Amino acid sequence: MQLAIPGMIAVALSLAVLPAGAQSPGGAFSGTVTSTIQNYECGDNCYLILALPGGAELVGLCVAHACQPWNAEASLPPELLGAPVTVELGEGSQYDGAGDEMGSFLAFTTVTLD
Repeated sequence: MQLAIPGMIAVALSLAVLPAGAQSPGGAFSGTVTSTIQNYECGDNCYLILALPGGAELVGLCVAHACQPWNAEASLPPELLGAPVTVELGEGSQYDGAGDEMGSFLAFTTVTLD
């Protein structure tokens, strides 16, 4: 399953509501966000989708160690939907289906189930 265009729009919208300090002046993402898991989708890349206040979403590449088993199965265990998490923000590389790098994207470098 590929992430649909509306998901990408949600990313753009949600970046505007990241907590203070979540984006450095140089454009690189840093900081932590505590939220709940809303969804998880894999296509050419795997994304963890977090619920933010006001109905916004925060979508990031799931590159943390905790994501490895989910990415290998391209599936999140169903019992983790709605689970509280704290994530560390960073940047990751997106790849297309041929394995070619397409650029950088917001990534969750650490995912801790709360």
